[in-house]
Amino acid sequence: MFHDSTFTVDRRWVVSFCRAYRASGLALPWSCNSRTDTIDEDLVDEMKKAHCWLVSFGIESGNQKSLDAIQKGTTVEQNEEAVQMCLAKNLCVNTNYILCLPGETESDVLNTIKFSRKLGNHMASFNLPVPFPRTVLREQCKATGIIRSDAKWSDYSGWDFLNPVYINPLIGKDTMKKLRKKAYTDFYLNSEVWYRNLKELVLLRQSPYKYWQGFKGFLSSLPN
Repeated sequence: MFHDSTFTVDRRWVVSFCRAYRASGLALPWSCNSRTDTIDEDLVDEMKKAHCWLVSFGIESGNQKSLDAIQKGTTVEQNEEAVQMCLAKNLCVNTNYILCLPGETESDVLNTIKFSRKLGNHMASFNLPVPFPRTVLREQCKATGIIRSDAKWSDYSGWDFLNPVYINPLIGKDTMKKLRKKAYTDFYLNSEVWYRNLKELVLLRQSPYKYWQGFKGFLSSLPN
């Protein structure tokens, strides 16, 4: 896994790397993070020939107003096209979302959940806003909601959302947590998602252990 936040930011370098990697004979599968506005079919072909098996995109939202507000620089249509292109090329695709962004209502969050189901890719993660200090997002969160005054630096890890740092006043803390759980449940109950992952398992392209761990995680997210 290449942990660069945007592995594909320099197209010429990626093409050069992929060709050198193929020439090396290593043939080890790898994955990376990307942005939907930094890839195209030819680049995906180069990556796939160099044994890339998964691309992870920060989709963030199914609402254009939210993408514009956080200055993402992408469009809903662009995000959908990039994901579908990668799926058509038989790459695994992971998508990441941020629910309850400043200015969003419960209806907006439900639209993002609906959009994630529409994409129907292999995996998805759903997070709540984490307003790091000295960022535009933090200023937006301060202007539109509540940032916990007692938050410790460890609370900004982005792994534990039981006590979120930011509370969207249009939604409320308890509803924010319920919507996040609903996002996971709705996404992973999508038959298309099951089909894609089952195909990966049947074709032995993925470890069965990974799916067992994922299934246990899914069960733990279900409402009590």
